[in-house]
Amino acid sequence: MSELYKRIEQLCNEKQMSITQMCKESGASRGSLGDLANNRIQTLSSNTIQKIANFFNVSLDWLTGKTRYRSNQEYKEYNWGVSGPNFEAAFDFASLLAPMRKEQGVSFSEFGGVIGATEDQMQEIEGGFLPITYEQAEKLCNYLGTDVSQVFFDNELYDDEVPEKYHNNIKEWERKKEELDEEAKLESANMWREKSNTGTTALFLSQKEQRLLAAYKAHPELQFAVDKLLGINDEDTETVKIVARSEDDAPMTAEKVPKSKVKAALEDKSIKSDEDL
Repeated sequence: MSELYKRIEQLCNEKQMSITQMCKESGASRGSLGDLANNRIQTLSSNTIQKIANFFNVSLDWLTGKTRYRSNQEYKEYNWGVSGPNFEAAFDFASLLAPMRKEQGVSFSEFGGVIGATEDQMQEIEGGFLPITYEQAEKLCNYLGTDVSQVFFDNELYDDEVPEKYHNNIKEWERKKEELDEEAKLESANMWREKSNTGTTALFLSQKEQRLLAAYKAHPELQFAVDKLLGINDEDTETVKIVARSEDDAPMTAEKVPKSKVKAALEDKSIKSDEDL
């Protein structure tokens, strides 16, 4: 028994009606259906198939076994909302692939076959009327020799900054970034070590952290801004601007000074000029 007849029979069973009743109501030839059931013919005329498809409100592609979706609406309902959490281009992504598809001479029929879509559905997908999942997007990209991340980057839709050397290989950059993130996690985990001989906790800094600390100490004029940005509240010190003496040409600097010294200097009546400092 052909797949076509099985699907027609399935539709009739769902509506709880016989093949004969369906033929009467749809105008399809009962004799042709009998021949199809008994393998005397392999298919039906396009006119008969169209009548049956219209009667059950399904697509010709589904009825003839070219797709698992009975209609474009069913395709849309199945695929919409099942994309990956970071894939927000379900309706728009295929249009980004259109220039590459055309350049490589890939037809809608061939391209749709990659994800189990018909030629008509692929046209709807590329036109932005039907969605695709992230997995389907990756399959289409792989077929064209690229990947989702690269397509986003090439169309200026990639969110992160990418070093120039990786502009033509975004996947490699993503792998490299994962490695760097993992290294940072390991460094963070190893920052605190237990000293067995004293039972005290020592702080071990990575080379990058040591460079950051050195830069922080070398630029006291920026420390207040950095502290504020990081939410560090040092209540015991105050940032004081240090101005050159009248005859000096040294630039103004800033330094953290204990508040007790600032208070003492302000209350000291003997300080009348910079010569007294």
